[in-house]
Amino acid sequence: MRAFVSLCALALCIAPAHAGPAEERADCEGRAQGLTSSQREMACNAVLAEKNLPSADAAMALVHRAWARVLAGRKADALADYNRALALAPNSHVVLNERALLHLRENRLDAALRDYDAA
Repeated sequence: MRAFVSLCALALCIAPAHAGPAEERADCEGRAQGLTSSQREMACNAVLAEKNLPSADAAMALVHRAWARVLAGRKADALADYNRALALAPNSHVVLNERALLHLRENRLDAALRDYDAA
């Protein structure tokens, strides 16, 4: 019996860790400390792959992934995520504000003003 318990304990120690949906959402949103932009992006990809994900949740996951991509210097990919998020939630002031911030960072002032006005 002791050998069985030891074997089970060992299996738990070497089993690969897999974050569940709640942990993936927290990582995507950046609530966990010390995550790299790549880890945040992977968590957001997992959230976006969830079956029956409501459009509003998908839009927010895209916003979070876009920010991770901005931090990684992948601004064109970030802009694509913001545009996709707006397609899912066209009246979202959050998405519009985040995209406007990216436009400002890239010195696209007219585009930033349009997004701020729409928000």
